[in-house]
Amino acid sequence: MLLTSCKIETKSYEEIENPTEFKKGEWISDRDSLNGVSIRKGKLAFFENMKFVADSIYNYEVVDSVSITRTRKNNIGTFIKRMNLSDTLYSEIIDFTDSTLSLRKDSEIKKYKLK
Repeated sequence: MLLTSCKIETKSYEEIENPTEFKKGEWISDRDSLNGVSIRKGKLAFFENMKFVADSIYNYEVVDSVSITRTRKNNIGTFIKRMNLSDTLYSEIIDFTDSTLSLRKDSEIKKYKLK
């Protein structure tokens, strides 16, 4: 009889606050100028047809998602974490400059330009 032992590596995940700040204003979609993201007073809201509803206004912060295995840390990506009374949602930041923002949202990459 042969007995073997294997260690199972445990992996954990954590969020680390990222100091990235977005300029206040409207970030307009590159596909449809009636859609975009509004960022004001520490809040974020996605809008369509130049309208958004009150429950789509979120507090937000930028976080790095990190996986940890033993002593190794692996940065998974940087995300916008949106929070309101009933939801916490994440959108991955693909690219960001002072005037452009690319996000993975609803399984596709959406690009915005600061107005």
